[in-house]
Amino acid sequence: MSSREELFAAAVAVLRRGEPLTLDAVAREGGLSKPGVVHHFGTKGGLVAAVVEYVLSAWETELESLRIGTDPRAYLRAYVDHAFTAQFDPSDLAMLLDARTRETFYEQWQQRLAPWLGETVGNQYRPAGEIAARLLADGYWINTAAGIETMNDSEKQRVHQLALGLLTKGGEA
Repeated sequence: MSSREELFAAAVAVLRRGEPLTLDAVAREGGLSKPGVVHHFGTKGGLVAAVVEYVLSAWETELESLRIGTDPRAYLRAYVDHAFTAQFDPSDLAMLLDARTRETFYEQWQQRLAPWLGETVGNQYRPAGEIAARLLADGYWINTAAGIETMNDSEKQRVHQLALGLLTKGGEA
């Protein structure tokens, strides 16, 4: 195994098992020596950055497939749908891997996903419904990725519909 794509698969496998993402762990999973992984990523920071990019690219592909329309609410609706319908695992929490680099990767995550999250620049007005829908989606995907069961299928469906309803109505409170 030597391609970057195969190493990404190895890194995601390590994360899915709940193991720390290290050069050694990826080397073992990928059947390479540690210097072989270093050749592709340089450092652990380079590996983590590449894995965050890999996860973000997968998210963006899925989000694009769900987006209907081009207005900002269509992007946020796709994000809400993704959060409630995708299969998540610990690899989706890649940006939270290392406290020393968390801020850098958070910025990377935020920049790439900003169009999907209903973010605005400055102090522009945002309807409370959009904010609430986003927070419902965030909470659900984080719990799912962390393996925390929060609701049964019927409850999940109702909360998903509630979040979509908040987007439709504007949900001002």
